[in-house]
Amino acid sequence: MGENALWQNARSWSILETGFGLGLNFLATWAQWRSDPARPKRLNFMSIEAHPVSPDDLIKGAAHWPELQELVLQLRAQYWGLGEGFQTLSFEGEAVSLTLCIGDVQDILPEIVGQFDSIFLDGFSPERNPRMWETLTLKGVASHAKPHAKLATWCVKGEVRERLKEVGFEVQKLEGLPPKRECLSALYAPHWRTHEELDPSLLSQKQEALIVGKGLAGASLARSLAKRGMKIRVIDELKSKGTGSGSQIKPLRAGASGLPVAIFHPMDSRDDNLQSKMTRMGIRMLLWRIEHLGSSLIATAFKRVEVLEVKKRSKNKESQKHWDESSNAPDREETLEPNDWSAPAKKTNASRPQILHKVGGWIRPQALIDGLLDHPNIEVIEGFEVNALTPHLETENEKDNSKHWQVVSTRGETLQTSTLILCVGFHTRELLDTLLSSDSNAPAWPIQAIKGQMTLGRMHELNELLSPGTTLSSEVLLGKRAHVDQATFVNQLENVHPEHQSPSFYIGSTFERDQIQIENTPASERKNLLDLAQVIESETQLKTTPEALKASLNLESWSGVRCTTPDRMPIVGEIRRGLWVNFGLGSRGLSLCTLMAETLGALIQREPLPLAKRLFKSIQWDRFSLR
Repeated sequence: MGENALWQNARSWSILETGFGLGLNFLATWAQWRSDPARPKRLNFMSIEAHPVSPDDLIKGAAHWPELQELVLQLRAQYWGLGEGFQTLSFEGEAVSLTLCIGDVQDILPEIVGQFDSIFLDGFSPERNPRMWETLTLKGVASHAKPHAKLATWCVKGEVRERLKEVGFEVQKLEGLPPKRECLSALYAPHWRTHEELDPSLLSQKQEALIVGKGLAGASLARSLAKRGMKIRVIDELKSKGTGSGSQIKPLRAGASGLPVAIFHPMDSRDDNLQSKMTRMGIRMLLWRIEHLGSSLIATAFKRVEVLEVKKRSKNKESQKHWDESSNAPDREETLEPNDWSAPAKKTNASRPQILHKVGGWIRPQALIDGLLDHPNIEVIEGFEVNALTPHLETENEKDNSKHWQVVSTRGETLQTSTLILCVGFHTRELLDTLLSSDSNAPAWPIQAIKGQMTLGRMHELNELLSPGTTLSSEVLLGKRAHVDQATFVNQLENVHPEHQSPSFYIGSTFERDQIQIENTPASERKNLLDLAQVIESETQLKTTPEALKASLNLESWSGVRCTTPDRMPIVGEIRRGLWVNFGLGSRGLSLCTLMAETLGALIQREPLPLAKRLFKSIQWDRFSLR
């Protein structure tokens, strides 16, 4: 970048690279960013690589540069579990991001959503890697270049220079650095681009936002936007219409984000479908965000544990054949590295196939939410009871980026904003009805409310019931591993409820469709206890019943409502200018909240997306109306 780097004093800077290799370009750019007092607040580096090297190769590759040693160790710590597609790594308290796009360059380029300030053309020479330098590849690169983006490469071949000119670059040869005598610099300035296409108002970055909803989706988004320098206000109360004689005010986080404890693990599928890819991406982001939040959260409210998933038998013969083959696979559990994602579990006497997820864990959602909102750019406004949304009528100029939207409280108070974001789960449609009821083009989302009830108790009581006077050998019941069976898990968790003197166990939550009432019921509790009895039998061969468990244990219950969609993917995007939604995360809220927040943050601030185009289309707010 040099002493007069183009990025100086920029709010953010995005770089596209066509060959990650040993990561030296990224490491050198990161080092330069660190040393530049006028550096941009955010550095987004996206790199394409068909054949990623091993973590040890990263260390060897940087061995000759002492100034890169600290950085390459940080890179190696996050350089695990890489697979085909996009995966984002984060450093410097989320100020520096690296998105690795694993795959063929001509397959990846059309999947990138966004434009870049700088471009590094790397890879081998045209003789050794001709595909990297074909016109089709360079057209794809040019399609992601911002106006006047700078391109650099060590390749100075005449055919490469001519192809770059064809796709819109002005090219010049410069003196290189040893052992390279020359290098190439290029400026993206195609003669066919008009000034009207480059309207500066379309590229302006937002300065503030108002978020309705303080659950995992809202708090995660608030953090992502605050990290990008925006001033964020968050409100968390909604005037419920209710079914009785009076209305009630309920915190929106009374949904699934209010869980006393939540678990996360990858989603395994035969064809590695969109949900599986999205969940892995989201968990990776969740883990680095937790790391950035600090040691207090990790020490008291979060723990990495293995997750043993017991699959239900499929009615589909091909799917069942896949799981039967998995369950008969050689014993691979002991060969798994700590940060591999998943593999078939050891052979057991279980009648159903089991998958062992090495990347998993539990967290207290409220502790995570509190940590996310603890940022100088975030203001939480308590007690503002949302009654309605309205356009801000004083804004008459359509090109005016000032306060477009207004939130009205039950007491007639108002808050104005240019960027209003609804993160209120199942309440989103209800809240939008106050604004778009007369709009024939208003979105009609086929969302569904699914109630979940969790049952919790004291682990020492369960231990006494199972094996008086003996030590349990079950890794599940000892808390070293969580157990997942459809929507159920049980585990020994410490520090979740400080008022409990001993570790607790948790069962649930249930999956009750079209239930919007947040209430605990005996039927839901019995369902959880039946699941607990099945887990006990599979782990200890001890048979028991829900009735026996209830008679022997002091139990508590919690209920909430999830919001799901028919395709089980979130609903995200700008439905009107300056009006955004982020909801429908369903039972994967913990796994997806950071990914959705970073995607929206990139959209709002016009940064390249961390999602491939195919995945982005699967979460867009208008996808149901387009079918």
